[in-house]
Amino acid sequence: MSERAGSFMKWWAVFRTLLNVNLRISYVRQMFTGDRRRLPGTLAVAGAMAWAGYVLISGYVRLLEGLYGPLRAAGQSGAILALATVGAQLAVMFPGVFWVMSSFYFSKDSALLGSLPISHRLVAAAHIGVLLIGEYATVALFLVPALAVWGVKSGAGAAYWLSAAAVFLMSPAVPLALSALAAMAIMRVANVRRYKNAIMVAGTVAFFALYLWFQYWIAAQAPATSEDMAALLMTQSESLMRLVGLRFPPAIWTSEALAYAGSARGLVGLAGTFAASLVAMAVVVLLAPKLVGAGLASTMSVEPGRRALPGSGAGEGASGLPASMWTERSAASAIALRDMRALFRTSAFALNSIANSLILPGLLAVWFLAGSGSNVFTSDIPGLETLLQSPETEPYRGLVLSGLMTLVAGMNMVAASSFSRDGAQFWMDRSIPVAVSTIVDGKARFALAFNAAAAGIMAVVVQLIVGLDAATLALAVATGLAGVLWATLLAMAIDAFRPYLTWNDPHKAMKQNLNGIAAALAVAGVLVALGWLVARAAERGVSGHVLLVAVGVAFAALAVPSGWWLVAAATNSYGRIEQ
Repeated sequence: MSERAGSFMKWWAVFRTLLNVNLRISYVRQMFTGDRRRLPGTLAVAGAMAWAGYVLISGYVRLLEGLYGPLRAAGQSGAILALATVGAQLAVMFPGVFWVMSSFYFSKDSALLGSLPISHRLVAAAHIGVLLIGEYATVALFLVPALAVWGVKSGAGAAYWLSAAAVFLMSPAVPLALSALAAMAIMRVANVRRYKNAIMVAGTVAFFALYLWFQYWIAAQAPATSEDMAALLMTQSESLMRLVGLRFPPAIWTSEALAYAGSARGLVGLAGTFAASLVAMAVVVLLAPKLVGAGLASTMSVEPGRRALPGSGAGEGASGLPASMWTERSAASAIALRDMRALFRTSAFALNSIANSLILPGLLAVWFLAGSGSNVFTSDIPGLETLLQSPETEPYRGLVLSGLMTLVAGMNMVAASSFSRDGAQFWMDRSIPVAVSTIVDGKARFALAFNAAAAGIMAVVVQLIVGLDAATLALAVATGLAGVLWATLLAMAIDAFRPYLTWNDPHKAMKQNLNGIAAALAVAGVLVALGWLVARAAERGVSGHVLLVAVGVAFAALAVPSGWWLVAAATNSYGRIEQ
């Protein structure tokens, strides 16, 4: 066997093992062929996730189809491609920082792989291969529907479809390189400092702040008034595509490669995309071995004064809290405080939870604040800002506010990992002489407090954008809080039903926990269904304020069975460890 073939076989063995661990392939195979006790429940969750995914993707496709006609009439249909491309690449770049650090820095297998007779480059290449699979899956959700809708609606020829395939294959390269650069900078600083977990959090926040500042600067370059924007759109074909693409500049080349496929301009865009991707992958290849080295260095150092993390087997008295916690306040409050301390003292938990809660409101805030007093979030489309400020649409703007509050609660992992974060210490809660309902109460208090705070930030940002009057704002916030209650209880119930307790590093409790995906899809699916019902009711003349109240009542009604399921699922899960 040649040396090159031998290197490939070594890479393939490491890649296959990492893929097996990350996707839990062996666990799924064992569940189908061996222990089938959890198979019905898992299949039910998978079916629900598939249905929710179908609802979301079909809704996304209908939205794209609805946008295509008006944009095509205005000569701006390429904006659909730009929106999808920017969304796909941002959806890869932001989580990519955590994915890279999880693979190279927090992973417990770095020392094991480093001891094998294989080079750091092969280990790094295997990690990159696993990362790319996850990134292609993420990109496909955003980009494939948009490519299909635009291609079918425009009657595109073979040149477009070939360009679309090439663009899809190159899409993850640039955001992966940016994520790797950010992760490498954070890891280099954290490895030589005493409080490396705190530095990891601060560095990640600084990365997000830098990107948000960039978004502010880009938005400030756009036309300052609706009149200027309308003039630009009417005088320059596909100018909106370029404005949208500025949110992630490489997306301009990508969009032009698709919108002008088969022409000289399209070839220039395709060449630019290829060049940017080639440079990006070169950066990743150069950085990857250094990331492996930084990960090995992190496994050899222990932060001074660091207390035991969840799942490490150590604790502080009963279930990891000082005795005073149990004598000075209720058991439920003590459990809530314990969960809070465990989350904020573990950088992997804190980074994932805070980032998921702040990215969307942060971007919306930047879009609102940019420009000379104009709301660029709505002024990109002439007439939309006036429509959204009219009194007739006020309750529907309130519904948007309450829906986004609910979505934030459903998207972050705090509730959806309430039980999974305990890991190997999951059994310790049953050593406390309290009922399961009390344990659930304590965990729910912290999850609700965190989600309510995240939803409050979203409410402030959306209020700055849509400008509701006091009465409608109060009603919308009340509806949103009812949605937060339901989304939190539902996410906790999903996690209690099948907690992921076998993780060996904190990032896996978040990033490899399918409960978070299931909860996000379920919440988003219900929101889409409620939106459809609201639209049908509005067509029949039902008052917008009545619909706002009805949605709040629906959220409250959904919270009741979700809470019942949560207690029942937790009782069953704790009962299994007592058998």
